[in-house]
Parts: sequence; structure tokens; C-alpha cells
Amino acid sequence: TACLPLLPSLAPPLLQASLHLLKHQDSSASAELLSSALLALAALTSALGPFLTPHLPTLLQILTHPSIVPHPTAASIRSLLIARLPSRVLFDPIRSAWHTVSTLSSTSPAAAAALLELLGGALGGLSKAETQTQHKAVFEFLLEALDFRGQEDEEEREEVEVQRVEGEAVKAMVALTLKISENSFRPLFMRLTSWALARGPASSRPGAARLQALFSVSNALAEKLRGVFVPYFQHLLQPAAETLVAGSSPDESTPSKKKQKKELPASTLSPVSMWALRTSIVQALHKCFLYDTGATSDKFLDLARFDLLRVPLVRQLADLPASADMATELETELTPCLVQLAIAADSDALWRPLNRSILLVSRSPSMRARLASLVVTQALVTALKEEYLILLPETLPFLAELMEDPAEEVEAKCQELLQELAELSGEDLKDMLS
Repeated sequence: TACLPLLPSLAPPLLQASLHLLKHQDSSASAELLSSALLALAALTSALGPFLTPHLPTLLQILTHPSIVPHPTAASIRSLLIARLPSRVLFDPIRSAWHTVSTLSSTSPAAAAALLELLGGALGGLSKAETQTQHKAVFEFLLEALDFRGQEDEEEREEVEVQRVEGEAVKAMVALTLKISENSFRPLFMRLTSWALARGPASSRPGAARLQALFSVSNALAEKLRGVFVPYFQHLLQPAAETLVAGSSPDESTPSKKKQKKELPASTLSPVSMWALRTSIVQALHKCFLYDTGATSDKFLDLARFDLLRVPLVRQLADLPASADMATELETELTPCLVQLAIAADSDALWRPLNRSILLVSRSPSMRARLASLVVTQALVTALKEEYLILLPETLPFLAELMEDPAEEVEAKCQELLQELAELSGEDLKDMLS
């Protein structure tokens, strides 16, 4: 507090000197001076943080400069702002700084992510009364932040950079949700859903970007709120099913049916964008099935919802991305999702069409699809154990075909699955294959 009288004469020159050094980082001497200036700003924030409110816009301009974001001292100052300043005073400067960093060149994602991380930390310090007055404005700002993926220059950015920004926005959205009541959350979630669907179909980049944001937020909320969030999936299942089917090639596992109300072709999207969107949807649906743990009469997953999702999810096995890395990641998410769908269904009447749909993918001309079909079938056997044996008669004919598959990898996986089924049933299944 002894330094408080000196603050008006100390802070402005220090901040302006830091800005000047940021513009002239062309020598080692400038870099050393900038590091010293950051150390001084850290000491000032630690000692007089609550009195720095008038200087926050300039301070955030420095801390979110792309060249400064990864600096350890800058990260320390951002943490000190959360610890030393009242949370409510940070929101307006953060919103102002966002409009600068979100429209910079492709080097700005790290700065945008740092700003959203600062917001998420500040949300944790809000009192109940402050949350009540601030939550709607913060929510609207986070919608703006979630639009980062859909900006005009998004295609020039690396997917990992966009995911980092989106990830921090999602964390902040979860932090906000945990501070408000369900009565306050419900209209916000409906606003989020309508916002995501307002930019058109998944075939357009803005539409796909918002859908991915919606399912990323839903995935994170389901992970945190578990069964409490499951009923909100009633607003997500239709767009999820439509988007998963969008642009897919019909196959034997998905017999033609009447067109759904909205057709969302995905052919205009880049493979990376569509892969990221499909993966987000599968992750969110997995959480829905995983936390749908009520009594049978209270189950969220009823027959109509099961039928809505079965074909779109299984179709992903036959439409894996061409990129091996993308396909592997989608498979990694898809297998537990389909298994959890079966567990949540908890009915052999529903297992039969699911099992058959998965097995029909084994007749795909794609070796990767045939192998994926076997991987999921084996995961079902492992999860359902003896209960799967009721499905054995319809499974064996498919395995008999795969025993003669030209791909050694597929044949080996088929042998492995047959061995597991034989141990489970206690019978020699070879005679049944002929």
C-alpha cells in the first residue's frame, strides 16, 4: 500500500513502455527489456492488483499480444489478475480485448485462447449475486467466442489451433453453467441450440462450425452434469442424426427410407471439418448413452430415439475418413458409443437390428470398414457377455463369410472373435460355420 500513491505516475509509463517494446522486438536488448517490463508488471499486479482496474484494457492488450502469450511471466500475470482482482471488473476489458485478438492474423488463436482461459478463471470467483446479474451477458459473449471456428479465415488456421480456442470457450461455458441454477440454464441452452441451427445446414462451413460448437459444449456439460444433462439431448438427437447421415453413401446396413425433414449434405465441407464435426457428435452421444442410467420406465433412450440414431451411427463404420489418423480417432470414439447404445437399450429386441446393421458393414468393399465392423462386434460381445449369445445364430453366417476374407487382418480378427464366442458359449463353433 505504500506504493499506492505512486501508481498513477508508475503504471501508465510502464504500460506504454511495454507496448513500445512489443513493436520493436528486433534485438536481444529489446527482448531483455520486455522481460524486465513484464516482471515489473507482475510485481505491480501482485501488490496493487485491485487498483489496476483503469489500466486493464492496456494490460490485456500487452498480455494477449501473440508474441507475449507463451511467455511464463505473462501467464503468471494472467493468473494474478484472477487471484487479485474482483471477477466482475474483468469481464468488460476481456470483451473489448476479444474483438482485437479474434480478428488478428492466423497467429492469434493462442491469444484468443489465453483470453478465454482468463474469462473461465474469472467466472469461478463470481458471487451468487454477481452471477445473477452477469450470466446473460457472459453467455452472449461466449456464443461470439464459439463462432471463432466459423470465421472467414478459419480455413487458414490449423485445426489444433481452432480446437484450443474452442476448448477454452467450452470450459468457460461449463464454468458459467456450474454457477447458475437449472431454471437459469434452461433458456440459455435453448438459446445455444437455436444459435447453432440458425446458420444453415452442416453442408455450409458456418453451419458446421456452430453445430460442432453445440456438440462440444454438450459433450462437456454431459461429462460434468451426467444424468442431470441427459434430458437436454432431446433437443440434439435430430440434428445429430441428420448431420451424421449427411453426405454419406448409402450401404447395405442402411436401407433406403423416406427422407428426413431436413437433408444436410456434407459434400461441400473439407474432410477435416466433417471429421471433426462427426467426432464431436459421436462423443456427445456416447455421454448421453453412458449417463442414461434411470430405471427402465424412466430411460431417456426409448424405441423411437434408438431407431433415430442406430442407422446414422452404424453408417459411420462404412464411411470412415480416408485419412488413417482421422479414421482411427473416429473409430476410437465410435466403438464405445455403439456399445453404450446397446447397453442403454437393454433389450434383445433392440440389440437384434443393431447387431445386424453392424454385421452388414462387414460386406463393405472397404477393408477398413469390414475390420471396423468386427472390432465393434467384438466389443459388443465383451460388454454383453452371455447375453450376446441370443444373437449368435444371426452372427455366425457373417463370420463364415469373413473367414475367407482376402485381407489377412480381417481374417485374423474374425478368428479372434470366433475364439471369444466359443469360450463364451462353451461350444465348438466351427461345425456351425459350414
